[in-house]
Amino acid sequence: MNDQELWAFFLEQTGTETAAYEAWSFGDSPRVADELLALVLAHWRQVHQDFFTRELSPYNVLFFEDMLVVCEEFELVFVPPALVPGQKAR
Repeated sequence: MNDQELWAFFLEQTGTETAAYEAWSFGDSPRVADELLALVLAHWRQVHQDFFTRELSPYNVLFFEDMLVVCEEFELVFVPPALVPGQKAR
């Protein structure tokens, strides 16, 4: 199964009617974009600082903004039939 066949099969199996998407602008000027970025970044920093402070606390480790952190999380969203035991490839 090549990549186009896999994509077509995914769309069929998930009931996705279109592969199209739309994107919107959050402002019509660099100033508005910068203001939005500042709000989002401030929130992102706060929730991550809270999270790491809480998670490090049992180890008596303090959070620092310049500490090195590696995070990975994956979610399996689709398994081609050829990889499912008992299923045959189309």
